Amino acid sequence: TTPLIEPKKLLDVAFSVKHTGVKRLGIVSSGARLTPTNISNLCKAIENITTVAGLAVCGSFGMLGESELMELRAAGVTRYNHNIHLPAPCLPEISQSKG
Repeated sequence: TTPLIEPKKLLDVAFSVKHTGVKRLGIVSSGARLTPTNISNLCKAIENITTVAGLAVCGSFGMLGESELMELRAAGVTRYNHNIHLPAPCLPEISQSKG
């Protein structure tokens, strides 16, 4: 598992891409699960990216529980890629997409 980028560095990235017209920043982690410390640091970074840099945030952070997802949502994540890959016929049984 690769360590997460520090919150300050993520904010620097947000500012560096904002001037190009980017409206949404995607953050992705490696590995199956984040630690509680990772979640806490990530939430700080996301709060800064949304409030200070003014970008929307989407993410893909592996397997998370409901409380972890709610923390990320409260911090400002508005889209989440769960990275579950299933055959197309199974999808309507477990997921709904918003257009």
